[in-house]
Amino acid sequence: MGYISCMKSKFSFGGFLPILIGLPLAALMILFFVLIAKNDVQIPPLKALPLLIILMFTLIWLFWGEFRTKMIKVTIDGDVILVRRFGGLSTESEFLISEFDGFKISRQSYGARGIKEYLYLMKGNRKIVKISEAYHKNYQNLKTAIQLRAKDLGYENFSFLDELKEIFI
Repeated sequence: MGYISCMKSKFSFGGFLPILIGLPLAALMILFFVLIAKNDVQIPPLKALPLLIILMFTLIWLFWGEFRTKMIKVTIDGDVILVRRFGGLSTESEFLISEFDGFKISRQSYGARGIKEYLYLMKGNRKIVKISEAYHKNYQNLKTAIQLRAKDLGYENFSFLDELKEIFI
C-alpha cells in the first residue's frame, strides 16, 4: 500500500504542559502537608479541605488523565503500532492496527491555543490509543499513516464528562 516504513511521534511544547503545571502543584501540596505536620500553619481542617480536593483532583487529572493517556510515544511500523504511555516512560504496548475497529476524530478547544484535533483508535466503544495535535508536533503525519491503515468511524463530539470517566478506566 506504499506505507511509510516507520514513523515515530514527536512531542510538541504543549505536550509538556501537564508536567510543567503538575510538578509545582505537587510541590505545593507536599509543602502544605509538611507545614501542617510540623504545626507551622494552623488551618482549621474544613477550611483546607476545598483547596486539598481541588489540588488532588487537578493532580489526578494531569497525571492519570493527561500524562498517562495523551502524552504517549507512538511508533507506527507497517500494521503495528507501539505505544509507551507516561511520556514514553512506561513499558511498551504493541497493537496491530488491524485489530482496532477503526478511528474517530474529535476536536477540543484550548482557548488561546485554538482548537486541537484528537484521533482515537477504537476497539468496541473504548478509546484505546489517543493521539493529539496538542501533544504531538507531527500529528498530521501520524493521522495520515493511520488513515491509510484503519477504517474511519467518523467524528465524535468532545465530551469533558467522557474524558473524566476515561481517567479511571
